[in-house]
Amino acid sequence: MNSAHTDRARHCTAVIELVTDVSVLPDALKTVFQKAGIRLAGLHRCGKSKAELELHSGLPVLVLMQNNLPETVMEQLLELEQPVWFVDWDGASIEPVVKTLQNKLQPQPVTASPAVEVDSKSAAYNETAMPSTWLLAASIGGPEALRSFLSRLPGDLPTCLILVQHIGREFQQQLVQQLDQASPLPVKLMTEGMRHAPQQVLVVPSDRQVRLDDEGRFRLKPGNQRFTPCIDQVVSGLLPQLGDELGMIVFSGMSNDGVAGSHAVHIAGGPVWVQTPETCVVASMVEGTMNKTETGLAGSPDELADMLVSVYH
Repeated sequence: MNSAHTDRARHCTAVIELVTDVSVLPDALKTVFQKAGIRLAGLHRCGKSKAELELHSGLPVLVLMQNNLPETVMEQLLELEQPVWFVDWDGASIEPVVKTLQNKLQPQPVTASPAVEVDSKSAAYNETAMPSTWLLAASIGGPEALRSFLSRLPGDLPTCLILVQHIGREFQQQLVQQLDQASPLPVKLMTEGMRHAPQQVLVVPSDRQVRLDDEGRFRLKPGNQRFTPCIDQVVSGLLPQLGDELGMIVFSGMSNDGVAGSHAVHIAGGPVWVQTPETCVVASMVEGTMNKTETGLAGSPDELADMLVSVYH
């Protein structure tokens, strides 16, 4: 056996699965990963006709994207229990991707946590600092619930709220205006290059996919999912940058969109709250989330808003 190959194999410290929609993946990329101590247990190319992945159980998954993964593949990835990292790759140098992956795979030292006193009201869900970002997911019955929820929030709430409401493009501007009138926080339609910042509500356009880049700016491109906008897609576009800094609240709605996404948020370490089914116009989205994921707090829109305020204030 070649001695150089033996040395590289000996220094491999992590094993991952690689999923990609890149049609031509140079074999040299495998060597780059291997030199960095990362061995590819499987390489899965996903074309438009790819319906399902056959992944090794438990291994971390790197998803290297240039275009759009098939919807069935994206749903499967979002439902995985193991870590999944989504990276938009421009086809140029792979080195930044490898370095980021090395940092994520590096074991973190375990340190003793200092004792923290918390009041009884927040003890059940305030074990660590609250997220910097909350994704608000809604469908049928959502606008009414969201108006009630947002109206009870203060204008200085130190978090960014990202709203994904199933709605036709012709109605989205009206939704923004109605919510902005009801909310002390400014409500805006998300646009290309807009910066992630607290004390605002950003509504995802109905015909766009979203990701958050390394500079903290939102990048939008045309979307073609069954649901518009797609809650699960927005989760996959935010998690790589936010991780456990992303929380999620699921409101009234009729679909399974958001069920896989809320599970992914939970696996990443973020809190998932839900509107109580009896207060929903349609409860299938909430009930699907509760069946799939260990959710935290549940309440009416007013109660959820009060709980959120009590945590940050």
